[in-house]
Formats: sequence, structure tokens, C-alpha cells
Amino acid sequence: MADFIYPLAAFVINFVCLLLCIRFLTSKHGIVWILPMFMSIAMLGGSFVCLLATASDIAGATLTMVAGYVSLFIFGLSVLWIINIIALGTATGRYRASYQDQKTFNEAEYVKKRTAPAAYFRNKDPRATKAKRISPVQAIELAKENTKGDLYREGPVPTVKVHKSAFTFEKD
Repeated sequence: MADFIYPLAAFVINFVCLLLCIRFLTSKHGIVWILPMFMSIAMLGGSFVCLLATASDIAGATLTMVAGYVSLFIFGLSVLWIINIIALGTATGRYRASYQDQKTFNEAEYVKKRTAPAAYFRNKDPRATKAKRISPVQAIELAKENTKGDLYREGPVPTVKVHKSAFTFEKD
């Protein structure tokens, strides 16, 4: 039972190393993690072979004893490897502050653009009276044709319509 401790612990540690490398591969500095991922796969395979050699009786007593020493070596190497991965992960993560600063700056610029007062420019006056002046009589006739309603409420240029208030009282 004690023979399985080091190969199994090395296998678990190398599997965690592989998962960490895959997780860091999807980060901003992912290209750095390709080589450590392949090294973790190689170490995972080595620890699996040692675990298999310890578990099987086919290999023989001599090979099982050698696998025990190799598994102790791989366990020590796995512990150093996970320490290196954690150190490299923190070293590549220190640029996170500048990334957050840039993200905050971009968000502030977006809010500034969205909340800035819009400058409205009128290039062309769409009214027909801009080109030539018309007399007030013609303006009233045009307004009658366009509005077909009460000129005192709507006027030649449509304005706010008068509505009855909810607080007006009518006498019966």
C-alpha cells in the first residue's frame, strides 16, 4: 500500500499541473504556456507508467523496485514543477493591473462619448419659404391648406395644441 503513495501523488500533482497549464493557455499570455503544457503531459505520462509498473505484477520484482525509486524521483520533480507553474502564473499575471487600467480607461471614454452633448448642425433649411419670401396672406392660405383646422390653435407653423386641464371646472 505504501508503494502506491508516491506514484499516485505524482500522478495527481502532474494532472493538476496540466489543468493549470490549460487554464493559463486561455489567458492573455497564452503562448507562453504551450511548452509547460507539453512538459506536464510528459511528466503525467511518466508518473502513469510508474503507477502502472507499481500496480502490476507482470513487470517483476526488480522492475517494481526500480519503479519505486523512479516514482520517488518523479514525485520530487512534480512538486518542483507545480511550484514553477504557480510562480510563472503569478509572474505573467502581474500585467493584470495595466490591463484593468486600460479597460477602465476605455469604459470612461465610452461613457464620455455617450454623455457628451450632441452638436446639431442644420445644413439645409427644409422649409420652402427659405428660398423666396411669401406674403403673410399666402402663408395663412398655405397654413389653411396644410392644417385644415383652427389657425389660432395650430397656427401657420404647428405649435403646442391647447388641451383641457384636469382641474378646470365647467359650469352647467
